[in-house]
Amino acid sequence: MYNGMDPTDEIILRGELLTILRVMLGQLRKVRLLHHKRAPVFLVSFAGKRARAFEAYSDGQALVLRTYY
Repeated sequence: MYNGMDPTDEIILRGELLTILRVMLGQLRKVRLLHHKRAPVFLVSFAGKRARAFEAYSDGQALVLRTYY
């Protein structure tokens, strides 16, 4: 995804988080993945002049989000 903003390392943008959650929900709605509890997502975001990578999944209790810069 591309975003024209220039965030700091400690901040995840709203658009990045919403994209991750939408992809997760889309994966879990597929018939072949109905019995799975996790839907891992890897997102590369181009924000400003930098690229950021996010790895996310839900462990059933919380959203686990890792960032790579």
